[in-house]
Amino acid sequence: MTGQTIPSLQLGYVALRVSDVKRVADFYEQALGLSRLNQSADKVELGIAKTGKKLLELLPLGDSNQTNKSTAGLYHMAFLVPTRKDFGNVLRSLLRKQIAISGAADHGYSEALYLDDPEGNGI
Repeated sequence: MTGQTIPSLQLGYVALRVSDVKRVADFYEQALGLSRLNQSADKVELGIAKTGKKLLELLPLGDSNQTNKSTAGLYHMAFLVPTRKDFGNVLRSLLRKQIAISGAADHGYSEALYLDDPEGNGI
C-alpha cells in the first residue's frame, strides 16, 4: 500500500490534553479562526461553525498528569486548506494577528507553516 492513497479515507478530530483549556481554546479561536462548537466543564470542542465539523477537542490535563517534553506525544497536527490562495490568506491572517510562526516548508507536493499553541503543541 506504500505510495497509494485510499480515496475514502478521512481523519477525525484531534484530542489534546492541556493544562489550561480556556487559554488554549482562546488561542485556536483567535489565531486560527476555529469556532467553539461545544463546551462543558470537562472539554471544549472546536471546529468549523458553518458545517459543525469538529476538528479539535481540548481536555484538561488533570493534577496527576504533568507535561514532559521528553515523552512520546503529538509531534504536530495539520490543518489542510483547499487552495494556495487560502494558504496565503492564512499566512496573512497570522501575520496581522502577530502570531509567531516557527517555520515554513515547501515539500514539493504541499507547502506548510509551523507554529505552536500556548502549551507548545505543534501546528
